[in-house]
Amino acid sequence: MAIHRYPSDMISQWRLKDGTEVLVRPLLPEDAEMEQRFVRQLSAQTRYFRFMSSLRELSPSLLTKLTQMDGEREMALIATIELPVEQAGEIVGIEVEIGVCRYAAEPDGRSCEFAIVIADAWQSAGLGRYLMTQLIGAARSRGFKTMKGVFLASNERMLRFVQSMGFIVRKDPSDATMRHGELDLTL
Repeated sequence: MAIHRYPSDMISQWRLKDGTEVLVRPLLPEDAEMEQRFVRQLSAQTRYFRFMSSLRELSPSLLTKLTQMDGEREMALIATIELPVEQAGEIVGIEVEIGVCRYAAEPDGRSCEFAIVIADAWQSAGLGRYLMTQLIGAARSRGFKTMKGVFLASNERMLRFVQSMGFIVRKDPSDATMRHGELDLTL
């Protein structure tokens, strides 16, 4: 795998509706442990909606796939907050992941598929919209023409969300439990 420049231009600070400071930045390979903790702490329903399976944690191979990316084909942005923790009698801040979104190039080189998940406690705080806006901007600047997503039909909240972001959602003709969304990035 080629080594690519860290996209420091994708780092941003943002505030949640409640005023909490959030750092949004590209995911690094060394974030693997934090990514694993993040997934473990998601509710069973949130994990199911994101991974479309009942996994409890990421397998070593999936964790590697999600954190060691080819920067030319993939991008992942994580949202983190700093939480105070006592260590050796002192209060220190530790970085905690509260959301992640990503895209991966499709074989055609013109489109990409995205995924997003927000920690249960931080849903409905505007974070998903902010992350998606950043991810869509990154995909556009990379030259992708279309962003796609695959969703469970039962994930009504996600379907409403992507439609509000401009995605056209259609039924899967061969599987009634699935929906496909597509966003024209040239508009």
